[in-house]
Amino acid sequence: MKFLRIENELGRGPYQDYRISQALPDRGRRQPSPFYEAALKKWRDMETTVRWQFSFGFLDEAQLRAWFDPEDLELLQECGYTIHEVEGELLCASKKQAIFKRHST
Repeated sequence: MKFLRIENELGRGPYQDYRISQALPDRGRRQPSPFYEAALKKWRDMETTVRWQFSFGFLDEAQLRAWFDPEDLELLQECGYTIHEVEGELLCASKKQAIFKRHST
């Protein structure tokens, strides 16, 4: 299955980057943490060491653009993050985001 994901050249998502956390400080209020979305319970109930083997992304462009507004996307691009289409296996998804296990390349 294909997913859309915002990541840098190392394959890391933006929330692992302190610059992004500081630049988008209200993100937690605008979008839910996966810990608070009932649809993502399967991921939340996993052991922590297993949980972090999964990636976060979007099922389609509509989800991605609902999560990140144009100004967010511009900031992300300035910090080296771009939209990538990646292959993986869906674990669970909500109306806002998807959690998946990325296929090895």
